[in-house]
Amino acid sequence: MAANVPRQESFFYKSNWTAEVDSLMLSVITNSKNMAEWDGTVISIHVLEQVSTVIAAELGLTFSWRELYERFRFFEHRYRAFKVVLDTKCVF
Repeated sequence: MAANVPRQESFFYKSNWTAEVDSLMLSVITNSKNMAEWDGTVISIHVLEQVSTVIAAELGLTFSWRELYERFRFFEHRYRAFKVVLDTKCVF
């Protein structure tokens, strides 16, 4: 059965999205949070524009702040789903 499960890349990486883009995006967001540019609840357009600038400079790819916001939400949804799995108690 495991042979029928698609590789992770088929779920996460389409078009210009790559692991490198995701890593850079999350690094900039984490650094901005650590520098108290946002509180971790609602990400600002300013932070997303910073992400866009860094990705363009380092990788030569362009993303709008809206595209980056949608990607951020994508990660947030996956995180919450994974947290539900981790918090579920097994009954044997």
